[in-house]
Amino acid sequence: MKLGLQATADYFKSKGDFAITKHYLYQGSRNGSLPFVNAGNRIIFDTELLEEHFKLAAINNIKKGTDNIVYGQLRKVNL
Repeated sequence: MKLGLQATADYFKSKGDFAITKHYLYQGSRNGSLPFVNAGNRIIFDTELLEEHFKLAAINNIKKGTDNIVYGQLRKVNL
């Protein structure tokens, strides 16, 4: 669903999963971190595309490669 700035903020607020503010959407469109389309002076967001963007960002935030951490053992500290 393609919505304007305020309608997109209201859509995510009504979903209840997470709230995205109008300011966050505007700043994300200005710096290019969120997918959007300009239609004249309007900013249009595709809600399905934004949801997918947020899911991928959440997956990328998960730390990987922490399997080599060993807890409970002393290690040498070089001073």
